[in-house]
Amino acid sequence: MLMPFTLAHPAVVLPLVRRPFVPGALVAGAMAPDLPYFLGAAGIASTRAGDWYGVFLNATETHGPLGLLLNLPFALALTAGWWLVRRPIAALVGFTPATDDRPRARFLGWLLISAVIGIATHLIWDALTFTRLLQNLSTAVGLAVIAVYLWRHRRPSQTGAHRLGGGLRWVVIGVLVAAPVLGAVVQLPADYRAVRTIEVVDYDHPQTVDDGNGNTSTSYPTTTADAPLSAVLEGVLTGAAKRAGAAFAVALGLYAVAWQLVSRRTGSSTDQPAPAPH
Repeated sequence: MLMPFTLAHPAVVLPLVRRPFVPGALVAGAMAPDLPYFLGAAGIASTRAGDWYGVFLNATETHGPLGLLLNLPFALALTAGWWLVRRPIAALVGFTPATDDRPRARFLGWLLISAVIGIATHLIWDALTFTRLLQNLSTAVGLAVIAVYLWRHRRPSQTGAHRLGGGLRWVVIGVLVAAPVLGAVVQLPADYRAVRTIEVVDYDHPQTVDDGNGNTSTSYPTTTADAPLSAVLEGVLTGAAKRAGAAFAVALGLYAVAWQLVSRRTGSSTDQPAPAPH
């Protein structure tokens, strides 16, 4: 299924990144419906038709009529993941993350509302971009909007912010860059072999066979042909993007866990149970 690129989807919710909404949940919801693609790239998939969780790992279902419900656990999980990595990320760039001082019940209510809104924007965007041209154009526009937003809202390094030492910082950045690159290229030959040819069905020359018991069956001859260059590039890049995203998420998660453990042991983490993070 073709659709706009996952990382472009948060562009729609950027105007809502303010009170009373929860920014992390808005962005997580905007990307949640595509999570089955990345889980599949990481080898997480339903193995049997009767698996109860299969519907959550089926991207067709997460983009379907029940998408608001099916994607909510994904959106909440992504939000929790963001809260896990936000301080480690801040340590890389040298700023102190903002917190939310609203009462916990009120915060949780807006958390759910924000996640649902983010999911809805994703589903609506995908439904409206039903041609490849619209998908590609909207992806380009979305990524450009996000780039401009990040540039305009960039923060200078803050004095007193907990920041990794120079050498360690660059090692972590190197790993976070290398992981998606390796994830993207590791299966490129297999991706190319899988998409370089297509099966062409000749519907103009049906072949009808008499089964001998009064029944007939019809089939159509097929041939193998080279796939168009655009289709080959799309297939290869799609696979590479999924693996790169999965590899980056794993690398970032491992770094975040290590940072949290070391920070708690050294007493340098400022995490508190309240107020809640954004």
